[in-house]
Amino acid sequence: MHADADPNDAEYARIFKHTAEGGSYNFFFRAVGTSHDGEPVVREAMRSEYVEGRVTVGQNPTRPGRGFGRNCCKELIRLLKRRNELLGELVKKQGGKGD
Repeated sequence: MHADADPNDAEYARIFKHTAEGGSYNFFFRAVGTSHDGEPVVREAMRSEYVEGRVTVGQNPTRPGRGFGRNCCKELIRLLKRRNELLGELVKKQGGKGD
């Protein structure tokens, strides 16, 4: 499934659903393109995330017995998006020195 909102906005997205097994997941991102001057451009980044493993529908992984019901995945995605927004703000405050 592709989750990219707007085409040609230099922001790309993809949903990764294969997280049934707990552990660390490493993601390697690579973008290849051409600059405004016609020069080749390559950008690479590595990100890692720890996953607790699959949670039964209705079970809240942080508060057992107080589940989100069928909205558990939506809540997780909302929290991850917010975390990414906060990380982006931190990188901007550091002058883009996050990589």
